[in-house]
Amino acid sequence: MSNRGKQQKRDHKRFLYMIPVILWMVFIFYMSARDGQGSSSLSGGITEKIGGLIENLRNDTPSEEIRFMDALETLIRKLAHVAEYGILFGFVLLAVQKISLDSKAIYQYLLSFVICFLFACTDEFHQLFVPGRHGSIPDVGIDMCGVFLCMLGGRAIRNPGWRITAVFITAVLLVGLFLFLLFFNF
Repeated sequence: MSNRGKQQKRDHKRFLYMIPVILWMVFIFYMSARDGQGSSSLSGGITEKIGGLIENLRNDTPSEEIRFMDALETLIRKLAHVAEYGILFGFVLLAVQKISLDSKAIYQYLLSFVICFLFACTDEFHQLFVPGRHGSIPDVGIDMCGVFLCMLGGRAIRNPGWRITAVFITAVLLVGLFLFLLFFNF
């Protein structure tokens, strides 16, 4: 096989990095397509397990327990958004790095960010049509927290000087997310 044939074969293999991106997007779409009851049953099961462990440490009245479990479920649901989009960003960035003709990291990060942002917007729009679900702009922001955390993690891994900055920004993002969820009821 000639050098040109080998190069073409390698070029085609680069697009295989899109497979995890597409599969993860399909997974997010599938999870968003679950009706409100199906979605709540999944997060509710996780909430009950975690809440059951914490319940032993707390001495709540029944009404306090209900409020706590509702807050915990909201937190778990939002952290799932953060995780989903952090993973999506990692897959998208890897695909962009392998496929892109521009090797500048800023371009690759920006393109990956834009792809994740647009997908988050379409995902929330999609939820407007799912019974028992709702799309919301704040959820897009929560999704983008996952993207930022993944960006910071990647930067901190590659550049040890960035580790303290990344930890600080991550802490600020997580505290901000927690306070947002604490004070704004969805």
